[in-house]
Parts: sequence; structure tokens; C-alpha cells
Amino acid sequence: QEEDREMLIHKLRERGDGSFLRGWRRELDPEGDLAVKFPDFLKAATRIKFFGDTLGLFSQNGNLSLLRLDELAPNEGGLLERFRQWCKAEFGFASALLKGLGA
Repeated sequence: QEEDREMLIHKLRERGDGSFLRGWRRELDPEGDLAVKFPDFLKAATRIKFFGDTLGLFSQNGNLSLLRLDELAPNEGGLLERFRQWCKAEFGFASALLKGLGA
């Protein structure tokens, strides 16, 4: 499972021109929800040629319908979630700011 996780992170880094988070956003999470639904992941996996254990990645939290960024990459996902919470606390919103930043 760890090997598949690392393979997916590598693929997303490639698709993000060296940035894993950019690749995540481009390929899996264009809406900025910090999560991807299983059917959307399957489409993206085909597009990026990821042939790892998809069920293994999605079964980490017992919810096969959703993979959260913080499950795939805890450090990056946690950092982005804290930033989102800070934006919400400081400005009352986060999604418009994050979309404007292209995050």
C-alpha cells in the first residue's frame, strides 16, 4: 500500500510540473474540496496511467467512496486544511481565495 501511495504521489508530482499539490489539484481535485470521489479518481487514474491498488488507497479510512488529501499525503493535506481554516476564520471564506491562488 505504501508503494502505491508513493507511486501516485510521484505521478501527481509529474502532472503538476514538479508540485504534488498542483498535480493533485489539476488531476484529482479541481474544485478544491481536498478530496476526490472514487469514480472521479478512476477516470483520473486512467488519464495519468496510475495502475496501483486503488481499493487499498481508498480503504484507509473505511470509506471507499472518498479519498482525502490528508489520507494520501498527511503533511501536505494537513497544512492545506489548516490554511483553509485560517482563511475562513480571518476572512469568513476560503474557497474563493484558494481558487484565486490556483491552489
